[in-house]
Amino acid sequence: MFYDSQKPTEPIGVAWNGGSLTPHSFHNPNYHVAMLESGKFSVSTLETYTIDLGKANKDSSKVPNWELSSNMTEEFKLKDLSLKSLDELVQRMTKSEALVQQYWRYAVKKGPRSLSELSGECKVALLCGIVSTHGKNKAKCEGLLKGTNWSQGTGICAL
Repeated sequence: MFYDSQKPTEPIGVAWNGGSLTPHSFHNPNYHVAMLESGKFSVSTLETYTIDLGKANKDSSKVPNWELSSNMTEEFKLKDLSLKSLDELVQRMTKSEALVQQYWRYAVKKGPRSLSELSGECKVALLCGIVSTHGKNKAKCEGLLKGTNWSQGTGICAL
């Protein structure tokens, strides 16, 4: 997400990542289908389709199926995909470790890495990665972390 540099609490944009057919970093291959509101060019629905490689590799005689993995609005109980709703999701994540873990599963397309519990350091890295689009501007991240008990630590989190 992008926030106003003068008012760091004000969301001004979002970058929607495309999918990836390459299962690097233990992600499942995936693609997104985004539905736009006519005339507004804002995303109204974002669905993610994946192939579960673990399942596909168990029976290589079958052609793998693309399956609907998630609908972002439904999965995260969002009213819509507006900047306000997405910012509220980030706020809710600071109060719910289960929601952070759920977002992690979403981020890695329910691949093998999604089964691991995130350390406090990794939760910080995940959340700050969502709200810090410029390496030097950590104001939004630091503001969000005030309400958590997650350790920022000094180690490296390989997200």
